Amino acid sequence: MSKHTAEFDGEKIRYDYHLCAEIPIHGAAITYHHIDTKIWFDLHSALEFGIVLQGRVRRHWGEIHRDLTPGDAWFCGVFEQHGYQVVEEPCEVAVMEIWPDLLGGLMFPEEPQVNWLEMFTLPQAQRTLITDAQRAALLDIGARIRAHRSNDEGPNLHMRLLLVEALLLFAGQRGPQGPLAIRPKDAYAKIAPAIDLALHSRKLVNIEEAAAACDLKRDPFLRAFHRVLGISFGQFALRHRLHGANADLTYTTTPVKAIAKDWGFTDESHLHRLFVQHYGCTPSVHRHRIQQRRERGK
Repeated sequence: MSKHTAEFDGEKIRYDYHLCAEIPIHGAAITYHHIDTKIWFDLHSALEFGIVLQGRVRRHWGEIHRDLTPGDAWFCGVFEQHGYQVVEEPCEVAVMEIWPDLLGGLMFPEEPQVNWLEMFTLPQAQRTLITDAQRAALLDIGARIRAHRSNDEGPNLHMRLLLVEALLLFAGQRGPQGPLAIRPKDAYAKIAPAIDLALHSRKLVNIEEAAAACDLKRDPFLRAFHRVLGISFGQFALRHRLHGANADLTYTTTPVKAIAKDWGFTDESHLHRLFVQHYGCTPSVHRHRIQQRRERGK
């Protein structure tokens, strides 16, 4: 089992896929065999798209809670706080983790204005709910994700095409004005240097540094960043460091104090406070819960 793999409920689940231009998407079907009494919170730099294939899962986004059943789908944006609970087992989901650059630069000549990031960046309450017609189509796509991934462990174009097929079910459903009238390729490229700067640093990157990397003034940079990703640059940079601390808690035995220092937090209590806000528990409790879940999956 690799550094980035954990075995839960008898299933190997990878948490960091090292997505990049060569491997911009990862898809898999995961089955859970235990009902959760607690919420599992997460945040990550990858976009997440999921489809429930069987059972029932409760998804959490701040004050919004939704029970999803077969044929329902969910979207999570870059470093968006989200949580889940399995409430009916066995629960099987098909999940795609997506390199944001893939959708940020995606454009087809037939529909050059479609914003393929939109379903991941809208406020959660405004994201499209599933119609009966979409439900059947999504179940078919989820089954193909399951079948294809089980036979192909390498990077592949087919998974990308399945993602586009799924997103097409939601494109243009926001009323007569349709998708946002801005090409995400141009908008995303404008802020990409700040994204790269933050993701390659374990220390605090301030707004001025990020804006300068994009050759923008502070206020235009802040507006552009939020418009494209749906969160502020400050949230993005903080959650990147929290995600890194979470990975160290999950995959290493490094003391919490050392992890806090390594990821640019003032001290252990600073990490403690922010971790509780984003993951719903302390770093030590999180590490203990991960260990318990691994043991349960054996």
